[in-house]
Amino acid sequence: MLVATAVVIGSTAGCASGPTQGESAVTRRSASETVAVVNGLTIDRSELFEPLAEAAGRAVLDEALLDRLLDREATRNGIEITPAMLQAESERLARALRRESGLDATSGAEVVERLRRDRGLGPDRFGRLLRRNAILRALVAGSVEVREDEIRLAHSIRHGERHIVRVHTRATEREAAADRDEILALGGSSEAFAALAVDRSDDASAARGGLLDPLSLADPAFPQTVRSLIGGLAEGEVSSVMALDDGFAVVRLERMLPPTGVPLEASRAEIESTLRVRKERIAADDLARDLLRSADITVLSAPLRWSRGL
Repeated sequence: MLVATAVVIGSTAGCASGPTQGESAVTRRSASETVAVVNGLTIDRSELFEPLAEAAGRAVLDEALLDRLLDREATRNGIEITPAMLQAESERLARALRRESGLDATSGAEVVERLRRDRGLGPDRFGRLLRRNAILRALVAGSVEVREDEIRLAHSIRHGERHIVRVHTRATEREAAADRDEILALGGSSEAFAALAVDRSDDASAARGGLLDPLSLADPAFPQTVRSLIGGLAEGEVSSVMALDDGFAVVRLERMLPPTGVPLEASRAEIESTLRVRKERIAADDLARDLLRSADITVLSAPLRWSRGL
């Protein structure tokens, strides 16, 4: 049977209100327990709780815990969430979903709706997510600082010289070296490299023939050894085999893109805003983890305890 109070945070416990006067048992059952009907046979809410809790209980429970904890923090800090704040969070999340999917930022609302559906972000869960994000952003905003050197680095990465490369990765050095020899035997052309990457590469770029987005040698997201190797290549040259954290790679420099010519001051505001949002997201994630880690939580439901590995 569905447990009314599945979680206790600190000394707070929930209590359900009783039926209103004149409300029949059948009406109460239909409204609160029956969730589906198949060929006249009912499926009750209590039948779904345990399997749903086991399947996705950990994620949903953590979200519910954060809802309680963040509402308390918002009250303590005098934070009031407005519709404008929720709308701003919705727009940020829509942009993030588009970036994750590789879709253009101008993609329509139906694309975002499909992405939300794929991630299980229905009306209720999506609304709660927006509120949590808004509270977290308000809590961490004062602690986030965007430094001048960070702005200059971001500008250099975005508008400085960039390299177009293809990458081919294998699990072992022997496999990578053999594939490099085969590429060179075929003339080391872009077509030969791409064909072998599609056929054998372990990298996520394999379907694109190993082609990566333009990268800057100033970008610390790439290991220094990788950047140094690419920086020493001539256009059309295939690199030697290099070791990665999870395998071995061969890189081909396709061509170099010159700086865009956009001056720092012309892009400063947009870059600073992007960096601030990114740093706020990191700080918010850290705060959410700290709140959950330090909270006094007791899980009373057996399926939910199982989903959390308790």
